[in-house]
Amino acid sequence: MEKMTGAKFRKLTFEGDITLREVSAMADEFRAALKEDEHLTINLEGATDIDLSVLQLLCSVHRSLAEKGKQLDIDGTIPGTISRKVVEAGFHRHLGCSFVNGHQCIWTDALTT
Repeated sequence: MEKMTGAKFRKLTFEGDITLREVSAMADEFRAALKEDEHLTINLEGATDIDLSVLQLLCSVHRSLAEKGKQLDIDGTIPGTISRKVVEAGFHRHLGCSFVNGHQCIWTDALTT
């Protein structure tokens, strides 16, 4: 995981397999972003695999940020292997987030299925 921070901005880049082993470190970064930042950007271009625990964590972070009026974006192109996992797990949406009214789901229009 690579991190860039700025004035109320944080960008996290994930590479390789993103699995349950990384969830604890990811959660720490996300908690810090919730407290300190207004905008969190996640880049998954170098990711080769992702599991359900990480997808759940990303959706939870998006929901928490949106509830606080903050923003989460997926930056760059999401690899096909990751896109397929998102779709297979049932996370892909064509409409806004079903939990946070008025906020677009992070997976809407971001996938190359």
